[in-house]
Amino acid sequence: MDRPISVVLQFERGPTEEAAADQVDDHIHYQRADRHVTLQAGQTLTEAITCPQGALLSDVSPLVQHVDQGEDLRKVVVTEVVGDPLMLPGERRVTVRNNTSGQAQVKLLATCLRRETSGGGNLEVTAGPNQRLEPGETSRSVACPVGTIGLAPSWKSEDGAPVMARPVADGRSWDFGFASPTSTPRVVGLACLQATTGATSRLVVGNFVNTRPASESPHSSTFVAPDRHSIIGAGWQGEADSIHLGHELQDRQAVVLGLGAENRTSFVTVRGFTQAVVPSAVLRRGTRTVKLRLSVHAPVRGWPTLLLSSEGGDVKEMRLKTGRIELTANHVWKGRVRLTKRAARHLGRRGISVSLRLAGYTAPVHLAVKPKR
Repeated sequence: MDRPISVVLQFERGPTEEAAADQVDDHIHYQRADRHVTLQAGQTLTEAITCPQGALLSDVSPLVQHVDQGEDLRKVVVTEVVGDPLMLPGERRVTVRNNTSGQAQVKLLATCLRRETSGGGNLEVTAGPNQRLEPGETSRSVACPVGTIGLAPSWKSEDGAPVMARPVADGRSWDFGFASPTSTPRVVGLACLQATTGATSRLVVGNFVNTRPASESPHSSTFVAPDRHSIIGAGWQGEADSIHLGHELQDRQAVVLGLGAENRTSFVTVRGFTQAVVPSAVLRRGTRTVKLRLSVHAPVRGWPTLLLSSEGGDVKEMRLKTGRIELTANHVWKGRVRLTKRAARHLGRRGISVSLRLAGYTAPVHLAVKPKR
């Protein structure tokens, strides 16, 4: 049986008052793009959706809106959402096949982030990993490199979009799943957004999940992000008879369209301004005390959680037993929390990355292992 141990958490202000002021003013600019596509009966069409010049694409959604003669929207199949996030970071190509006998209307929607922040920082996208599913395989996980955020899921699949494309707790990985195996390979992938915008600034990323209720006919649900956050990405998860028909992200608001069994939608959000990069923490070998520091420039409250990620993409989420913490801007908080021996062993292993989550803040923790004094 594991015995509880003590860990010290310390939240501190940024290095200087000037740096803190710069962070608050370093805003991120949110943009959108859309394009309407009409497909005749039996037609397959590939179209590009492009962000405004100088913007990076963080999400793309083919939204199936209407089919003439009342035919089933599920017969309009999105077989490809692909692109090159490194060479063309603001563009994706979408292939749609209309398997109905009527004309179909599809709206291509892109969520975009301007590359430059107001404080002189830069958003950067790296080439995302692609994973191949061999014939007979129905699921696969894709992980972006440590220090990046996984966004804009892509796929190639002759029988249409995955029934699951959802972000997981570490922020850089997504799970993909298809309703049934096929005789042809599939490919899934991500774009990877750098979590830092400069030497001292990083994005404040959050994640929340909502459920679209079951419906036998097309049904739209509206969800709203936390205050000061914009929704920059969305994933979904449902059963084989749950169809995600698309989503439209509108800054803090998201409209999700689907039919069939209930579907869980996961949203990735970013706060409208950055926060200071978290200083390194120190873990002394042979002890069970870790000091963590987090710069907070706006009031925040919540329960802190440690996210432990391995190089293989496995994530362990450990809620710390502190009770609710409330911080004012630039406030220093110190307290003792309880953690198990097993968690302490994880913290000391090679290949383990650690993040601390508190309300809308998610901050990487860089552990330096030193000998016991």
